[in-house]
Amino acid sequence: MEAPMFQFDEHDPAHAPGPVHPDAAARVHALPGGRAAALALAGRLEELTARQLAALARELPEWTVERPDLREPEEAIARGSLRDQLETLRAGDPLPQTCPPWDRELARLAVSVAAPLGPLITTYRTGSALLLDAWMEEVERLDPARDQRLALLRAGSRFFSSYAGCLSKLMIVAYRDERENARRGERQRRAEIVQALLADPQADAGGLGHELDGHHHLALVAWGDDAAAAVTALARELDRAPLLVEQAEGTWWAWLSGPRPLDRALARERLAAWRPPPGTRVALGGEQPGREGFRGSHREARDAHRAAVRRDEPVTRYADVALELLASADEAAARRFVAAELGALDDGRPGGRAVVLRETLAAWFATGHNAAATARALGVHEQTVVNRLRAVEQATGSPVASRRAELETALRLRRHLERRRADGVAALPSPPG
Repeated sequence: MEAPMFQFDEHDPAHAPGPVHPDAAARVHALPGGRAAALALAGRLEELTARQLAALARELPEWTVERPDLREPEEAIARGSLRDQLETLRAGDPLPQTCPPWDRELARLAVSVAAPLGPLITTYRTGSALLLDAWMEEVERLDPARDQRLALLRAGSRFFSSYAGCLSKLMIVAYRDERENARRGERQRRAEIVQALLADPQADAGGLGHELDGHHHLALVAWGDDAAAAVTALARELDRAPLLVEQAEGTWWAWLSGPRPLDRALARERLAAWRPPPGTRVALGGEQPGREGFRGSHREARDAHRAAVRRDEPVTRYADVALELLASADEAAARRFVAAELGALDDGRPGGRAVVLRETLAAWFATGHNAAATARALGVHEQTVVNRLRAVEQATGSPVASRRAELETALRLRRHLERRRADGVAALPSPPG
């Protein structure tokens, strides 16, 4: 069954989804099998949380998969909100009259990152549809008589739609309250100006207190224990004026700006030597001029951030991962390219011969095709390197020197795709039974 599409007006809580039946959970309990189905559903919290997060990743990628800094708080909020709803059903309690704590936290988080109200209401629509499907599964497991089955399905549908409608109304009010509170603070005003500039470079930047026109901007994303302090320290190191905008807790968007472009060689040297405090990581875009550069460098920093969460380095520059990001935009095509170029070297078995050959080939490229330097880097005899390179040519079907660009790209892509797979959403657990 599909959940109805909710229509709402954020300026009028009465226009949120409806109708709402405050005693919907008690009506479920009044039916034979209702308590048993509710108890079974409550036991599936972790599975249902994973399914909701996966559904939201499909429906709202701009606020989920494209925002790795929001992953942890979104997961905690989804689990807590679902737990409250399942407990209401299990206990047969009335619907909440005030916004539950986890849903209030969702409103606060949304306002802090300047997310619109619409995606919040979508989470309740998505959750209602998902829970109704799971409820149908539990009812079917009870195998009741036809009339009892229909009564349980209707009662479950009434509860989940009522709960979604109730929470949507409460969320509209909570969001409005949080937004009003946040607007009183300078940080929120700055975040709203930045969001407007990222959407439209001609937006009014008068209240930002940061020069845009005629300046050069180096954007970054910093996250961890001392992210804001790390940004300030890097700004001092590069002699730039910093602009910081807090996103999710512990994550900051920032721009380091100045009237003249950075000396590239000096900036590269300082960035190579600079490290953020332990527990803090930084992803950097490239320096670009003017308002368009303010936006363009930020896009690069966010792309680098998405790659950085799969890497161990404390500092990730867009220039260091641009090849992987661009080449893996079509992941299926990227995997086909890797398989075609590496041949038998594209072997997923850990610790096998293919791993040794890939490491040798990568070291050979890194040392400028120097077998002696490769041997020193790997701690093996030079003849061993020569023998391995012959094995590489047999595995790939072509001389390595003639396809350096393709093979080196394939090696980098393979590492990038393996990190993406390791960091990806795990397979969802199957429903019990």
